[in-house]
Amino acid sequence: MAWIKVVEEQEATGELAEYYQQARDEGRRVSNIHKVSSLNVDAMNAIDAFQHSWRENGALEARHREMVALVTSALNRCHY
Repeated sequence: MAWIKVVEEQEATGELAEYYQQARDEGRRVSNIHKVSSLNVDAMNAIDAFQHSWRENGALEARHREMVALVTSALNRCHY
């Protein structure tokens, strides 16, 4: 099994602590797959901007995006 260092919310300081707090304030949970980028806050922000762009401005409805994600994960044998 691979082990990737992540910074948990209770250990976070500075910009990362602010990022986690903003997520909580917005009612979001920071998933483990997202925390993989916790050592690089700029990367986390870039991922958020990308996800926001295809969620809010995309051509697909939420249910269709979820279907694409489900099939992609199944084909990749990924439990996320």
